[in-house]
Amino acid sequence: MSKVLSTGYVRLAALLIVCLLATGCPPVGSSAEAGVAPSGVVASGPAGTSIVALIFNGGPGPNTVRFVQELRALLIPATFFFSGDSLAQDPSDARDVKRSGSEIGGSSYSEVDLQSLSTPQVVAEISRGQTVFRRTLGLAPIWFQPPYGDVDARVAGIISSLGLRTVTWSINSNDLTSPNPAQIIETVRSGVTGGSIVLFHDEGGNPNVTLAALAKLVADLKYRGFRFGTLDQLFGLAKLPPCVPNERRLFESSGIHQAAGPIYQFWLSRLCRGISLGPATSLQSAAKDGVISQNFAQTGRQIAYNPSTGSVRIVLMWSWGSKIFSSKKIKPKYGDPITRAWFARYFAGDDEGPALTAEHTYGKVVAQRFVHGWAVESAKHVVSWESNFRTKA
Repeated sequence: MSKVLSTGYVRLAALLIVCLLATGCPPVGSSAEAGVAPSGVVASGPAGTSIVALIFNGGPGPNTVRFVQELRALLIPATFFFSGDSLAQDPSDARDVKRSGSEIGGSSYSEVDLQSLSTPQVVAEISRGQTVFRRTLGLAPIWFQPPYGDVDARVAGIISSLGLRTVTWSINSNDLTSPNPAQIIETVRSGVTGGSIVLFHDEGGNPNVTLAALAKLVADLKYRGFRFGTLDQLFGLAKLPPCVPNERRLFESSGIHQAAGPIYQFWLSRLCRGISLGPATSLQSAAKDGVISQNFAQTGRQIAYNPSTGSVRIVLMWSWGSKIFSSKKIKPKYGDPITRAWFARYFAGDDEGPALTAEHTYGKVVAQRFVHGWAVESAKHVVSWESNFRTKA
């Protein structure tokens, strides 16, 4: 067996191990109450949702298309806010956003602080911006973001009277001033919850830093069970797209047509977290104790559903595990510390190779030799890995 697993499989397997150990993930697939338009100034979505909305300010501009392409690659939509004067100067990049499936929101024409203007001036600023959107893109955005997020009750009332929804944000990623991706990621991770509206910028700052942070952050939040949507999708005003296109076909690609029920929903929840168990490779079958299971042989996993308790869990297909553990008919021991440690390393991408010997006791320790090293179990059942154990064998 190769020392290094393929990149895609390592990533899949490592995420799978971590996710099985994780707790506290929000429910996947929960959504806002359909058709409830928010009123007043909105800074976050409804409670109980797993959706996070990413919003982008600063464009349109030369870097906007880079963010659109990255969002497509990550299979998530977002909401881009443009001011009227920026849109008038660079409409082509805004059209890329419109075609991409992301949402477009508006702002005033000149990004002036609306609180400093008289009521007629505020109306004129907003109306002028909306006119640019209609003439340039053929749409009039409903979501309105006051420049810099500065808004008071008077301005919010004017915006509402014009039929627009005022939105700010619950988390500022600080991507304009952060020197590296890690700082942006930590800023967002430390405060994100279901319903968060997270501010980024597609123009201004260092787009390379923001894009690098975005890719890692989305993968992390997906693993934690969050979904991503536009503002309309966050509030249930539009349907949330599937987390992965054609997910039903992925499940049924081996010819097993059972994409429904608790096992499928469990499989889909993992897929939405970036963890693919592969297609179903057997029909569902019920054991004597009533537990229903289904095989996913490409990743050596089985999903088991207990109707009496409602619990669903992933288990290792033991026949598959035995084949990869050793080609010398040395069987893994169910529940054994060394066996558990070997599979944990295997799925984390650090494959020690198949077993060459059975377990043997050497004094107070138990050791087993593998192609690329030794597993040594202490008297306290802690397993360590050593490259050379021959002097003790």
